[in-house]
Amino acid sequence: MAVRHNYDADIDRSRLNKNLKEELRLVFRKHIHIPISGTRRTNTSNGVITQKFRSLQIVAMLEDLTVTGPFKKLALEGIRQKHIDYLVAKWIESKYTRGTIENKISYLGALLTWIEKAELKATATMISAVRELPS
Repeated sequence: MAVRHNYDADIDRSRLNKNLKEELRLVFRKHIHIPISGTRRTNTSNGVITQKFRSLQIVAMLEDLTVTGPFKKLALEGIRQKHIDYLVAKWIESKYTRGTIENKISYLGALLTWIEKAELKATATMISAVRELPS
């Protein structure tokens, strides 16, 4: 059995609402250890550090949407393009570097794949804005 990061602690420390916490636990339980790269050469699980970064970043994104952002009653199945646009715009406005935003988009993409909403993506306009940022 693969070694897994204690994502429950990350979720418990968060300020997410109870329902969102439970939804996230179910998604993490099923997917957090599974690689999403199409170019990975091994079938082994993600390392604990990768799992930790994914967990922390995804929890932080959902907090940005539901706690500090305007989407207080969001559920995972309710994630729409406007939520993706809000996050990317917030990261650009916060002056994160290009690499940081690209990493965040990668973690967001993993979550969207896990909840079967892989069709949602950062828009071409947003990606162009990110590419203009310093590395």
